[in-house]
Parts: sequence; C-alpha cells; structure tokens
Amino acid sequence: LVPKQYILVHLFAGNKTRGLSPEKKRDLLLALSSALPNISLVVSGGTNDRTEALQVADGLRANVIAGEATLQELTHLIQGSLGVVSIDTGVAHMAAQLRMPLVVLTGCLGSHWWQPEQYGKEAPITVFSRADLCTSGHVYKEYPDCINAINMDDVASRMTRSDTIAI
Repeated sequence: LVPKQYILVHLFAGNKTRGLSPEKKRDLLLALSSALPNISLVVSGGTNDRTEALQVADGLRANVIAGEATLQELTHLIQGSLGVVSIDTGVAHMAAQLRMPLVVLTGCLGSHWWQPEQYGKEAPITVFSRADLCTSGHVYKEYPDCINAINMDDVASRMTRSDTIAI
C-alpha cells in the first residue's frame, strides 16, 4: 500500500446488534468507490469477519486485510491512510487518538463517545447516526435502524471534502 493513497474502512463491530447489515456495508464501499475513484479502499476487520469482508468488497477496488493485520500493523495502516471510515469500535477510537480524519458511524447508544470533549474540538471527526429513529429508546435487534438508516452516499460525500481529507 502506498501511504496517503488509501482510506481505511472498518465495517465490523463484533456483533450484529451494533453493526451494519452486509447490504449496507456493500452500499458504503460502493459509495466510497464512486466518490473517490482514484483512492484505494482497505477493508479491515477481525479473523471472523474475513469471509464477509471479501464478499462485500467483491469486484471493488479494495484490499481486504480483515483477519490478517495485527493490532500494530492496523495502527500503522491507520497512520498511513488519508482517513478512516469506521463504525463505532476500537478502530474508530484509535483513529481519533491518532488525530486521523475520521468519519464514524454510530447507533444511538454510542453517541456519548463522540462528544467534542472526548478528543478535543479540533479533532477531525465527523459522526453519522440516525439516533432520531430511537426517540422512544433504542430498538434492540440485528442491524439496528439507528445505524443502518445512515445514508452511505452522505458518508462518502463527507470523505471527499477538503476539510476531511486532502486528496
């Protein structure tokens, strides 16, 4: 991988009750590929995520490292990226600590982790959530609406802005 010529995309939360459906993962990768045609995508995840990562990235300009990168290697990949798109997991928090441009997708239960005070007001973090869908409380189910209703074209569009990443 050539430094500063890829975006790291972390799609997996370890369980379905906090994450994106396979269709939404694919939608996100398609939106990013379309919005950033000259930028490679690096798809990370754990060992148990590898098969699904390969499926959702199939046919796209994406390098799947799910299940292959150590924590140290993942840290280096975050630092070498143009930016990170991640669901609300440890990978997103690592990117925030490293002050990398970050677009994080979170459900209604994770919004308190992304307040400006958490990483500083100058931290280059954009949060997408549909917490408005849980006004009566979180709906516990596989692939909850508060994260799966996020518009992936909006996420990809945010990554193209010069105040997010420098292309």
